[in-house]
Amino acid sequence: MERAGAGVKLQIVSSIAPLLLIFIAWGVLNLMTYLTVQKDTELQAQIVSNSAILNSDKATDNIVDLQSRLSQIKLNLASKIEVDEVLNEMAKTVVAGVTFSSYTHTDKKLLITLNASNFDIIAKQIFNFKQTEFLSSVEVSQITRDMKGIKCDVEMILK
Repeated sequence: MERAGAGVKLQIVSSIAPLLLIFIAWGVLNLMTYLTVQKDTELQAQIVSNSAILNSDKATDNIVDLQSRLSQIKLNLASKIEVDEVLNEMAKTVVAGVTFSSYTHTDKKLLITLNASNFDIIAKQIFNFKQTEFLSSVEVSQITRDMKGIKCDVEMILK
């Protein structure tokens, strides 16, 4: 009899197990559907929010501003002064006895301070600058003499 009872219990368990698995699978699917719908709702709200931001005048202004900045950067890079090339060209023209105490440049304008022991050396250096092909203009802006020698500020324009 115990065997018959054990057989009935086995039949009941084998009947209930698939039903139990179906209920578990159904619960998991419902939970996944709920979570997916929640995530979809959040994403839809984020899309609406981002669309409103992108469609605003401020976003358009930012995009236009960015585009104008990029255009200016490209223009600056195209007209960029290669300082090492300028210095190499200047080094070819240096007269013995001349030293450079300052060098600055803006766009195509160079400002240089020359030092020498006499006016003749300064004059030769300025003449050499005027003979170069990479400068379109060479002008002395100031020249002074003190106990150390001659100091000359020169403005030059690159071609």
